[in-house]
Amino acid sequence: MQYTVGENQNVLSVLPQLKRDGYTFRGWHYADTKAHGTNTTVGKDDVFTADEHVVALWDAADVDPNMNVAQYTVVYNTNGGNIDGETGDFSLQLGKGETILDKLPTSSTIKRDGYKLSGWAYAETGTDKDGTAVKATDTVSGDVYKLVAQWTKVVPAATLTPAQKSEAKKAEAKQSEAKKAAAKQNTGATLSKTGSAVAGVAVFAVVALAGAAVVLQLRKRA
Repeated sequence: MQYTVGENQNVLSVLPQLKRDGYTFRGWHYADTKAHGTNTTVGKDDVFTADEHVVALWDAADVDPNMNVAQYTVVYNTNGGNIDGETGDFSLQLGKGETILDKLPTSSTIKRDGYKLSGWAYAETGTDKDGTAVKATDTVSGDVYKLVAQWTKVVPAATLTPAQKSEAKKAEAKQSEAKKAAAKQNTGATLSKTGSAVAGVAVFAVVALAGAAVVLQLRKRA
């Protein structure tokens, strides 16, 4: 499925309300956790000014263990951070097919002095996932042991040396150029299939893939 969204137009006005047997559709989630932070839901007032990926969010329609929706345990570790002053291992129950990242604590809940939450990684799962990041599209199909919070050290700008500030600016500029190049490449691929944009109006194309986790890709059309 493909949709077109005008620049600064609220994307929820064009995205569909989905249906899935055994689940309730809750909304859409930003896939780029680096840009938007973990567990960031697309809001009713959000507008897009660049390409975006969003993922469908689902809740098990019935969490009764005697029903057909299986429940699994996810254990996560704060890794030096704290939740309301508590540290260490925590656990939660998720229905089969629910999005893991959406249920984990966000940066507004889990804290660590001098650091910011950069995401979550698999550990002690006994699979090849160990050490890899939990992606926005990852869902549960069995018990998960365990997930570990990942942190990025925050250095106050006032304490940076001139050399560090220069390096930070270079890194930021490099990252920005990489995003622009990727967006330009994706735009070319999209336009070859969708045609030209409306004259004088910046638009974005939304590509939706049906499935357990529906992924929508917004691509800028020049």
